[in-house]
Amino acid sequence: MPAHEVALPVTATALNIIQRNQVYPILLDTDTFDRAGEDGDIPILPLNGGDVYVGEVLEGHWHKGWDANIRFFSATVSGDTLRMTGIAAVTGIAGYGWINSYHPVPLLDDLELTVSMEVPVDDTGVVANQDIYYNFLLKQDKDETRPTSDNNYLRIYSDVDESGIIYYLSKNVNGTVTVLFSGSTYDDASVRATGDFEATIWRVVFDGKPGTAGAQMYVYLKQGATLAAAEAADEYELTTSPYDLSGLAICVAYPAYEIYTQNSTYFGTTYSSVNRAASTYLRIAYPPQFTLKYDYTEANYGDGDVTLWDGDPDSGGVRVYDEDHAFNDMPYVKNGLIMIRFLSNAFYLYSYISGVFTRLNDVFNFYTQISALTLAYPHLLKITKISTEQVILKVKFTDTSTNDNNVFSTFNLILNRGKHGICLENVEIPPLKSLDSA
Repeated sequence: MPAHEVALPVTATALNIIQRNQVYPILLDTDTFDRAGEDGDIPILPLNGGDVYVGEVLEGHWHKGWDANIRFFSATVSGDTLRMTGIAAVTGIAGYGWINSYHPVPLLDDLELTVSMEVPVDDTGVVANQDIYYNFLLKQDKDETRPTSDNNYLRIYSDVDESGIIYYLSKNVNGTVTVLFSGSTYDDASVRATGDFEATIWRVVFDGKPGTAGAQMYVYLKQGATLAAAEAADEYELTTSPYDLSGLAICVAYPAYEIYTQNSTYFGTTYSSVNRAASTYLRIAYPPQFTLKYDYTEANYGDGDVTLWDGDPDSGGVRVYDEDHAFNDMPYVKNGLIMIRFLSNAFYLYSYISGVFTRLNDVFNFYTQISALTLAYPHLLKITKISTEQVILKVKFTDTSTNDNNVFSTFNLILNRGKHGICLENVEIPPLKSLDSA
């Protein structure tokens, strides 16, 4: 799941996440983005939900970058794997390629982050100065620049040279880097080694708010020759865990991956190369309770709300507040971004474009493949929920204007604040043939 979107009132300012009396500042227009709506710009806070790398393309919240010293850089998704590839433009001179997420992670107390990482080898051969690194970072800035150039971050990385592999955990506080852990296993006393250590799974649990007294993080490691082997391996807490975060300068961070190569072979020249760096997931588990607080302009209270109307809201329609309301006209539901309009034989969807609601489809309906019937007639059965954040309507579609149980399909139609789309939850599906002819 790329993001947990939180839509805010149009005039929201001074955003803060509050958890256990600690304040995590959210920067408007940096940690948020806007959707232009009927009542004004709607701020959206896209809390990072991690990622599982399935499908054909990398999710849009990841922004790619590279420097002039790397060739053939790519960051692609194949099957269930993120694959990062590229080689040094000049052997022995380090080149970098990276992807930065644009979705923030508040480093809340009890937040748990798990990331899988795999390098192609655990030694680069007999020649010096052909090292490779594979980095995962939680960094301060939302930008497209190289992650390890950020002045504040937490960093996990695999370092491979001609003598073997070693893992590092470090923090950067206002430009000063401190190594917290180094080892080829979970033991900080272990040294660079070889022997099926290419794949790692790191789990980090935050304890307290970073930057405050007593804040720390617990770090756990699983490792193996492949990511599948690492998944099946036992997990161990690092021997020097937990690590002090009382001086960390960030409490809201942005995830990033980065490859570093001095090598003409690793991390490969094509997206399908076996010499790639890989990850199968980034998982972020939030604690169950925290609060988002903000200020807003009282005069604009209600702007961007989800609203239900009896009749056209721009032509004398009456706003509906009661779930037991009896409609005298056709229902309309909108959230400032989209609007749904019910007619006796149609279901229209509109989007707010260039200052007006524009109809996106001629007719929205359903079709039964076997009986070849079009379920074009909507009937509002019930207002399931009505609030300023969400409206849920139970709607039945039939093949004629009669509200019967001949051929039909029933849905919960859901519209949320700040969403540029509707959700349809199927409640009942049509039978394979007319019930009247059974």
